[in-house]
Amino acid sequence: MYFCSKCRKQVDSIQDLFFVQDNSQNGFCSDECIEKYYLSNVEYFEKKELDLRTELKIFDINIVERANHQTLIDQTLKIPSRVFILQNDLGDKYYQLVKYFDQESLIVLINCFILDKQPSFVFNVVTTDNKVLVDALKFKNEVKENVLSYQNISEHSSFSTEDVDQKKSEYLAKLIENRLDDDIDFEQFNHYDEFFDVTINEPDEILHHVDDMSDNIFIFIKALIKDDKSFFYFVICCGGENIQSDELVTIISFPTISEQLYKLFRLGKVISGKTVN
Repeated sequence: MYFCSKCRKQVDSIQDLFFVQDNSQNGFCSDECIEKYYLSNVEYFEKKELDLRTELKIFDINIVERANHQTLIDQTLKIPSRVFILQNDLGDKYYQLVKYFDQESLIVLINCFILDKQPSFVFNVVTTDNKVLVDALKFKNEVKENVLSYQNISEHSSFSTEDVDQKKSEYLAKLIENRLDDDIDFEQFNHYDEFFDVTINEPDEILHHVDDMSDNIFIFIKALIKDDKSFFYFVICCGGENIQSDELVTIISFPTISEQLYKLFRLGKVISGKTVN
């Protein structure tokens, strides 16, 4: 038995809930509930921008034509120039993605949550040519490690953002539902992000299967050691006909020491490597 964190609607399965933040127990039954739940956060970021623009006398809000604005936003979400973070005592992590265009003559700043190495809920977007405004808005702490997979949907991908978000929610629900108490804590997952690239580039094995939506699913698995403790790292992707496809999109990645989870997520035919013991 599960409940939406906003409207408290009861749902029978955790797979019926949507998540927007890593390591959060807040799940929602709809996009509308997500927007209502975080409305005060959105208003905070919008007011902060407006107050700073008024204080600094910067009024370049219409600097970008509407037709080009979404393209700039998409590029910032995929590959930002810099990433900043603000974390509160409750564990909420707010990210800022900043991207510079045309020799830094145009700057886009996006405040958002990140879920499974990809941007999820966006609070607001700031577009400006004024570096002073950006510096005033930026969080203090810059993220040096890779918090994004940089494998978002390519221009050739047949997957929509909604398709990928749905798969993310389903896999995350499956992970939460089957995780054992003695497995690696969700709060510790970010400490294993460093193993994402090596799992993709040097996996012990890659498996392939076709899911219920007739989409190709590729599972990268690698056995690793951290702090003298062995674990498995999973990267699960959907994409084209093979692992070289430029349509490959990351759905979820996670570490586990659980043999039960290993067997549960190790689905399909081995197409590369050998069975990991």
